[in-house]
Amino acid sequence: MPKRTDLAQPALSADADFPGGNGVEFDRVGPAHLRFKMVKHASPFCLWWCFRAQVPAGRRVTFELVNTPDSLGRPPVWRVVRPFFSYDQIAWTRLAPKDCVFNEETQTFFFSGVFKKPVVYFAQAVPYHFAELERLRTQLRRSPLFHERIAGSSGEGRPYPLWHLAPKNAPRGKPLLGVFVCGRHHAGETHGSWALDGMLREIAFGSSPEARWLRANASVLAAPFVDLDGVWHAMYGKDRTPIDFNRDWSADPLRPEVRTLQHEIHAWAQTVRYAAHLDFHCPGLTNTHHIHSSVPGLSTRRLKDAEKDFAKEFSRLASRASPFTEKDLVFPGYQGPTGEVTCSSYQRHVYGVLSLTPEVSYHPVHGGKLIEQSALLPYGAAHAKALGRVLKRHEADVRSHARPFYDAGEAPPVAPAVDDPASVYRWWSNLGGKPERYSVRALRGSAPDESGEALVIEGDPKQSAFVLTPSIGPGVTRAELTFRARAEGAGAPKKGAPPLGLLVHVFFYDRMGRRFGRLNGSAEYDLPLQGVKGWVRFTASVEPPAGAVHARLGIRSELPKGRVLLAP
Repeated sequence: MPKRTDLAQPALSADADFPGGNGVEFDRVGPAHLRFKMVKHASPFCLWWCFRAQVPAGRRVTFELVNTPDSLGRPPVWRVVRPFFSYDQIAWTRLAPKDCVFNEETQTFFFSGVFKKPVVYFAQAVPYHFAELERLRTQLRRSPLFHERIAGSSGEGRPYPLWHLAPKNAPRGKPLLGVFVCGRHHAGETHGSWALDGMLREIAFGSSPEARWLRANASVLAAPFVDLDGVWHAMYGKDRTPIDFNRDWSADPLRPEVRTLQHEIHAWAQTVRYAAHLDFHCPGLTNTHHIHSSVPGLSTRRLKDAEKDFAKEFSRLASRASPFTEKDLVFPGYQGPTGEVTCSSYQRHVYGVLSLTPEVSYHPVHGGKLIEQSALLPYGAAHAKALGRVLKRHEADVRSHARPFYDAGEAPPVAPAVDDPASVYRWWSNLGGKPERYSVRALRGSAPDESGEALVIEGDPKQSAFVLTPSIGPGVTRAELTFRARAEGAGAPKKGAPPLGLLVHVFFYDRMGRRFGRLNGSAEYDLPLQGVKGWVRFTASVEPPAGAVHARLGIRSELPKGRVLLAP
């Protein structure tokens, strides 16, 4: 176990014993060099860290993150990270690119600097903890629209806040248009909270025509910290046991916070014309801003039109410091197609609303820039303006349909059926990513393994396919998952670099369609294909957790070019 640094020593030292500090472990290498380690808490991986350091005045100090392989995404993603530092935990500044290095050989991440004050705070992204939430709450209380109350308690017994922004009287006797917004299903995704903060400030106090229209016509319900306890403990929160908060929106949620929100939304939806929902998240370290929409084939034309309308308006409103393009509206390769019941899919399928999941970047944005703290609130405000334009434009449709964007009978089931007995691909589920990236190809080779059909995945690291395996029988403690893969046109790997191919994740689901965390024998696998001729058989021996009835493989091509063929 790494030893804890003694803060009383005059040399470089650090701790995380303050609100919002992540429980990192420290090990001092030298007077000006400190190693640290992210802690997973109850998640299968980690990403978020925040700590303070006492630094020797006028001397360059170096910090070394040693467990990047434990983080979400593969270790090279740390190439893009430029941590933030602060002297007061209010104003945060990025470290210069020259002061941040990812060592490919040791898979460790270094950052360094010379600092003006003896106590410095460092974080992977701009923190947003209870102090920031209280500052927002204090501001919103100045608005006559603002109402707050405690809706029960969190899993650990903390008061669970719900906020409303709504006028006392509905316009022209019509019910207000309902907008539900939330953040921090994953407790470490702090930039999503900054965007939600900016959106709520714009609605409450903004001078734009859209903000004024929302203040007169909308009832906004806000759950600022869905995983309240996770935020309190400064966890990362992705897939934390016993179930990811954003995978628990089923008919029988395990998390008391999700049960509370479902009850509150149901009661509130009886008093308004529920029309739209935004659930703020953060993506992987290398990803730019994007927004997850509904899945083609599990949507309606009216909903798709509204989603595209939002993306178009939002691209016009987002600032140059934090741009968004219409192409950044994607459908979720990891949510709807797998049958998981996320918060956004729940709102969409149960209430028929425009339901989007904005992913607010930690680091890069379009044009090779890095997002700065000053751009986060305006980026959130642009969401409010775009939503105001879209709801005003679609108000007649929203009010004239029984369900705003799904008429009765249009909505697919919450957990879509993916098993088609007429298809040789009855074990494949719906596909994530862009539909044009996938096709079925007939194989007419003479060899036995060259007959039949294959699913073709064009090389694109941003796309994923999800594979539904046969059912797991009761009491099964070990199962083998198998398929074949072949690369075409991928070329040879670069000299000295390992061949690329497929990245494979294993997910388990219970009978309610809820996903287990990536624990209990599930794993991540690499299947090298670049420069390899012919078919490669993939077999993973896994240990399903008790109660699992299905397993799914999440498969992502990492080939820089060419395509991959998958076959049973």
